[in-house]
Amino acid sequence: MTRLTSTLRSASRTRQRHGAVPAIIAGIGAALPERLVSNADLEGNLDTSDEWIRTRTGISVRHHVGADEATSDLAIAAGRKALARASLDAAAIGTLIVATTTPD
Repeated sequence: MTRLTSTLRSASRTRQRHGAVPAIIAGIGAALPERLVSNADLEGNLDTSDEWIRTRTGISVRHHVGADEATSDLAIAAGRKALARASLDAAAIGTLIVATTTPD
């Protein structure tokens, strides 16, 4: 028996005994845009340098969405990864939580 199956069965027994609906994190997924923007790319558009950015932030490259990408596209990709990691079908999900600082 897989660990997730065992956890789900245990949660079901808890629900039967106490009437509570347990919450289980069965899988986690994340996704990033494919387009990378380096500090050198920013030097042409901003009054900055790779050295200035790197010494103050530690960042040398970041991900930027393309014109045809939205946060919801990334959420779908992340959700698919979470489902695969949990070995679950989307129909088995009761609640989905999406956290972002950059909504559509």
